[in-house]
Amino acid sequence: MERAQQPARKRRTNYRKDGYHHGNLDAALLEIATRLIDEEGVGAVTLRRVAEKAGVTATAAQHHYGDKEGLLRAIASVSFKDLLSILTTASKYSEDPESNLRSVVGAYARFAVANPERFRFMFEAGYLDPILSPGSANLGLGCFDVLRLTVDRYLGRHVVAAPLFVWSMGHGVGSILSISRIPSTDRPGRTNDDIIDEMVNVTIDGLRQFQRGSGDMPLPDD
Repeated sequence: MERAQQPARKRRTNYRKDGYHHGNLDAALLEIATRLIDEEGVGAVTLRRVAEKAGVTATAAQHHYGDKEGLLRAIASVSFKDLLSILTTASKYSEDPESNLRSVVGAYARFAVANPERFRFMFEAGYLDPILSPGSANLGLGCFDVLRLTVDRYLGRHVVAAPLFVWSMGHGVGSILSISRIPSTDRPGRTNDDIIDEMVNVTIDGLRQFQRGSGDMPLPDD
């Protein structure tokens, strides 16, 4: 099966101080801060450093985001929006519910592997809090809804535990691979893609247990 496309890992960026103007400063600040997270981790992000790389004053950056937390909340929202787009595309891979499910779970794990620093940052508690960060929290729920609906269509009914099981598999393996915690002795000759494919197979096998059980509720007719 063709895998959902994931963005390539970004190389360290050479920023041009004269490359931005006030008409696109908001997008420029987000882009620079996101790349800093990808390359150095969230601890590398400060308003002063981001503003310097954009060739503007820290006051200009504060005008857009208020403070560092405001900027980080905006990055979390954009990141969840990216993940939502990837999962939505993966959920429409084919007319076959199992193929779509495989595509979604694989795409989720591959996003984590391709964006390890940002993936860990996105799931810090504050950015999933509907009061503190309503934008990223709602987009995070949107990601889960895509997964839930894809699982429901595969099972033909809604089972409360099923999408939680699938999410834990994709999130767990993606997180572990993103920090390279699987020893090389336990994965001879196998790439991250190979391990993700194996995880998807195990996930599908586990869901078949739900198929044989009694569901919580049938899906409504389309």
